[in-house]
Amino acid sequence: IKEADVSDEQNSEAKAIYINHLKTDQDKMSDIWTNSNSILTNGTEIKYKVDTGSMVNLIPYQMFKNLKQSVELQPTNTILLTYNDEPIKLMGKCILSLELNSEVCKQIVYVTRDNLCPILGLHSCEKLYIIKRVNSIENYNSLYKDYEDIFGELGCIEFEACIDIDETIPPVI
Repeated sequence: IKEADVSDEQNSEAKAIYINHLKTDQDKMSDIWTNSNSILTNGTEIKYKVDTGSMVNLIPYQMFKNLKQSVELQPTNTILLTYNDEPIKLMGKCILSLELNSEVCKQIVYVTRDNLCPILGLHSCEKLYIIKRVNSIENYNSLYKDYEDIFGELGCIEFEACIDIDETIPPVI
């Protein structure tokens, strides 16, 4: 996911947001980053790819038009780009109700013409408690003691290590 310099959408300038997506059949969405539970989206169950690197939510138009509780699609100046700078063809945006495990939130969802995997972005993942940000650990001593076998002597190994490097392969940053 790449970030772009964005302007306020109410300005006449378009804003660009980079987003990573998968082109996939809905039947093949069983990878580990797809939420195993469907998220009730305006009354319709949808399986989203959890993408905490994305700042937006995205669904294909085919899913949008099949929502049990329909909403009006609003125009948008936002430009969504894939990681390799391919534009995602947007039809507009809307505010949808998302529900998972009795957590409900209203979120902006962009609608694409392309038959892409639905994406649930960072903000929605936090609102639905799919992920939780941990800024600090209060009880470090207890954690260290409970998992002493994992921590051991941090940064120390008791033997000499040798790392072989193939000089014909260029380094990648």
